[in-house]
Amino acid sequence: MMKKILIYISLVLLPFIYTGCSDYLDVSNEGQSDDNFVMSSPQEAFKTLSWAYAEYRQNAVHGGNYNWQDPLGSDAEYMSEYPSVNNVIARLQPGATAINSAMGLYNSLNVTLARAARIADLIAAKAEYQAAAAGSTSTAWTQVYGEAITLKSYCAWELVRHFGDVPFGYENQIINEYVLSSRFEIMDKIIEDIKAVEGKMYALGQGGITAERMSRTFANALIGEIALQAGSWQTIRTDMTGLYGNVQFDTKGTDDGKCVYARRKDYMNYIKTAEQYLNVAVNTQKGTAALIVTDSRAVNNPFQKHWQETNSRRVSPESLFEIGTVAGVGNSEYGYSMGRPGSNSSVMSYLNSFAAIRIVPSFFYNAYEPGDKRRDVSMVITGSNAATGRE
Repeated sequence: MMKKILIYISLVLLPFIYTGCSDYLDVSNEGQSDDNFVMSSPQEAFKTLSWAYAEYRQNAVHGGNYNWQDPLGSDAEYMSEYPSVNNVIARLQPGATAINSAMGLYNSLNVTLARAARIADLIAAKAEYQAAAAGSTSTAWTQVYGEAITLKSYCAWELVRHFGDVPFGYENQIINEYVLSSRFEIMDKIIEDIKAVEGKMYALGQGGITAERMSRTFANALIGEIALQAGSWQTIRTDMTGLYGNVQFDTKGTDDGKCVYARRKDYMNYIKTAEQYLNVAVNTQKGTAALIVTDSRAVNNPFQKHWQETNSRRVSPESLFEIGTVAGVGNSEYGYSMGRPGSNSSVMSYLNSFAAIRIVPSFFYNAYEPGDKRRDVSMVITGSNAATGRE
């Protein structure tokens, strides 16, 4: 009898058991991260963009960058670190280092660019963003969208700055074959992309935007910097007919190694653009950014105070954009190349900053002028091994 009662009770409860299971299975996972969820608000959208910032900080920014900036070697105050491979390009020894030595930098810039582009596409498709973009004021949506576009453009600019003519416009696509794009086409494209969004971004200090995020102030300065490069003298390739399209150049010297020193004939258009947007960044859209003109310290050197802020792990009021990081965490190049102890120790340190570039010690000591308050921070003597003289 008891057995029959239990069977009847089970039959009565069975529908409720299945209903409970069905309800449980229909509950969504709070950790899901589909497009709708991660773009549900400007704050959530920024969380996805913060990954791109982190990728740039971790793998695209490092001391090896100076191996690929040949203009550094043209400064009379600079000497590359012979016999190391640092900046061998500036020593006119491009064959002294393999191209794959820049693979990490190149790949990371493209990864960051592609992620920022994807985030921008997702934001652009949202009705909330479209409504905000149609308005006349900056909002959290227009800021984070502009931020994604600016970060994408910044990485493209870094690729051009380091490598010249590169494949461009292939992000988030499956491509079997790549071709090089003209650096001038790339610069034109990213200038126009930033121009289209900067007007709806927050200036530095507005909307809670600090120098650790890309602001309208930085975007305007970036337009100016790219335009200045586009209108400047630079080494261009001569081994690929038609690479630069209809752009006409003035040249200096002769073709040497399938390249020539050149400047586009319409360079003044770009110089005017640079002047316009740099002026906007410094004046009308500077936000909370300001030059340090006073110094209460005993040394009384306002110029050096900017670097002291960095050494003291504070955001300088002069900074338009800084990569946020933590001492000893993440990319070791921050401790090695951006600041290190003078004892040749491998321990990461933020006690010293290069500030600009390394120089030959004999030049520093022979040309030092005590009255020049910039000298102590615009050139850096690095620590060396007492026994060998090597850094």
